[in-house]
Amino acid sequence: MGLALMRHCYTEFTFLSRFLPSLYYGEKANGEDVPLPW
Repeated sequence: MGLALMRHCYTEFTFLSRFLPSLYYGEKANGEDVPLPW
C-alpha cells in the first residue's frame, strides 16, 4: 500500500506540474532561469 501510494502521489504531482508550472516553480520566480521538468 505504501509503495502504491507513493507512486500515485508522484504521478499526480508530475501531471499537475506540467499544467501548473507557475505554481510548481512559484518560489523560484525571482529572475532565475527555470529548467523544464521534461
